[in-house]
Amino acid sequence: MFRLSHSQNYLHDKCLVRYLVKQSSIADEDLVIEIGSGKGILTESLAERAKHVHAIEKDRTLSECLRDAFSRTPNITVHSVDFLTYRLPVKQPYKIFSNIPFAITADLIRKILTGENPPVDTYLIMQREAAEKFAGQPLNSETMTSLLYKPWFRFNLLRTFKPTDFIPVPKVTAVLLRIEKRSSPLIRAEQTSLYKDFITYGFSRKQVSLKKDYEQVFGHFQFTRLAQDLSFSSRAKLTDVTFAQWLGMFDYFTTGVSEERKRKVVGALKKLQQEQQGLNKSHRNRGS
Repeated sequence: MFRLSHSQNYLHDKCLVRYLVKQSSIADEDLVIEIGSGKGILTESLAERAKHVHAIEKDRTLSECLRDAFSRTPNITVHSVDFLTYRLPVKQPYKIFSNIPFAITADLIRKILTGENPPVDTYLIMQREAAEKFAGQPLNSETMTSLLYKPWFRFNLLRTFKPTDFIPVPKVTAVLLRIEKRSSPLIRAEQTSLYKDFITYGFSRKQVSLKKDYEQVFGHFQFTRLAQDLSFSSRAKLTDVTFAQWLGMFDYFTTGVSEERKRKVVGALKKLQQEQQGLNKSHRNRGS
């Protein structure tokens, strides 16, 4: 397993970098944030197309080099700060394009997608396995993570890189993941918490089938009818169901299930988060 701390694998071909930026939605009116700018090969190309680029680089030596390199480029601002503590724009629309540190992928994407003003478009160079988890790919391989975000964002794997595209050469496969904010969410604002609890409830139970996971929510007749109407097998597992079918299940859950049964899923996400925090605390204590 290839392990990274805060190090990165940097692209080195300027032609490839320019091509990637050119193929993106970034235009001359855009504010762009780049995470982990390194030596600035991507920063330079972004500044050629965007109105302004905020280059975030935690390493102080690298950030000073960036300031020197772009001292005469007025539309680049270098920030010597950890992105996880960086304050994202609250009201102004912005985009993100970044070759991210693989080791902080989950925390980084969580910060991007759960903020009060998420980016309208995001391009992340990241490890393939992590990208597939967020995108629910290969086709019809939804995860709890992908389902929790998809009502608000579209995910698309745009490119698979060659190991030799990077220095140093990684021992994992890197891809370019696009995350596009939906103009109209597929879940109403007042149903956000209930939807997330509904998804988390099933994935937290880890039974042998979807029917077994939700047996306390949907009665036998209800589940059989759902499977027939939404065209999935009554013996399906959680990961056999498409995103569209999950939305159909949730829609029926909100209208066709009693309030008593609805309450069974309430708080599922918070409970899971508390359990994960407890595990993380236990692991830290063992390592101290």
